[in-house]
Amino acid sequence: MIRVYFVFRDPDDDGAVNLAFVDLPTQDPKRAFKRVDEASVSGELWKTIYPDDEDHPYSLVPWAMSYIDISRLRQEWRADTLLEM
Repeated sequence: MIRVYFVFRDPDDDGAVNLAFVDLPTQDPKRAFKRVDEASVSGELWKTIYPDDEDHPYSLVPWAMSYIDISRLRQEWRADTLLEM
């Protein structure tokens, strides 16, 4: 399990840095980053983070992602932050 931290833009929040994370069931960081990028484009990422926000006006800053392998930290796994591969 990899947790990907990413920066995104919110057009309603000028100048602020917005940081969030999602958990992905993989141990390959390249696959995880690619999946986060794909989910951003499709809107799935924003539905995962903000399920009550219908508009999803956010955009990913693709060069501002990092990860941590949380495979051994089961207490960190959360269903509400899981992004399926």
